[in-house]
Amino acid sequence: MSLLDVQGLRTEYRSGKQIVAAVDGVDLTVAAGETVGLVGESGCGKSSLGKTVLRLIPAASGRVMLDGTDILPLNGRALAPHRRRMQMVFQDPSASLNPRQTVRTLLQTPLKVHGVADRSALVATLLDRVGLERTALDRLPHEFSGGQRQRIGIARALVLRPELLVCDEPVSALDLSIQAGILNLLADLKRDFGLAYLFISHDLGVVRYMADRVLVMYLGRIVESAGQASLWQGPRHPYTRALLASVPGATHGGAPPLRGELARPGTGCRFRTRCPQAEARCAAEDPALRTVAEGHSAACHFA
Repeated sequence: MSLLDVQGLRTEYRSGKQIVAAVDGVDLTVAAGETVGLVGESGCGKSSLGKTVLRLIPAASGRVMLDGTDILPLNGRALAPHRRRMQMVFQDPSASLNPRQTVRTLLQTPLKVHGVADRSALVATLLDRVGLERTALDRLPHEFSGGQRQRIGIARALVLRPELLVCDEPVSALDLSIQAGILNLLADLKRDFGLAYLFISHDLGVVRYMADRVLVMYLGRIVESAGQASLWQGPRHPYTRALLASVPGATHGGAPPLRGELARPGTGCRFRTRCPQAEARCAAEDPALRTVAEGHSAACHFA
């Protein structure tokens, strides 16, 4: 059984008189101790998917199974023990930390809410683990650098000892010189705590470093799913090939760069208006995600 099993998840937003599905029937699994990367352009629905899984925004339909229990119908006391098991590392550490609270308060508050005793010792030990001095406990977030603030955010996510972290672009707001340290910290924590990650990023280089398996998302749907090595060696969807071709030093058959903007066509394949391979069939039939090789799926008629 997977630790996380998402089935047919749909998340909707209202845009004027229209309802837009930011997440449109997504299935995914994350095993215990596994890192699943989720990649795609800005606006494809990655962050909405992560926040819906964690119940930070409501789902329109579907199931989010955590260790066999669907958490979408749960609320209040019934949901609380499941919230402890899943936490989030946000993109912008400055925006995700209360500027009026000390690091001590930021880290101890979740423990207090969930009735955990011996909070001071737990917090001090965790601060050591993320590479910060214990003198940081009585300082405010603005007194730290961006990388240090993200370490505080990671410590806060870990303080309840979760099994799954949803990492939403955790290094994109940081300088390149700082990113490697945060990624290495996350890799070490995964090993030491036996964590599973749903790792969201638009940076394929970062995902290649972190992920065991990769999901490629386009306009609310998963269009390709494969192990990390399989995806890089033989991408099957034209969208994936275009994304990989944009990575410095990539060699993927001279795939053309992406053209146009994210826009939903009325019928057929949602990528067809930007696809160099599109044919009449693509306008008429919406391709399903299907197995094209062992452990490798793609939603393309010509995969």
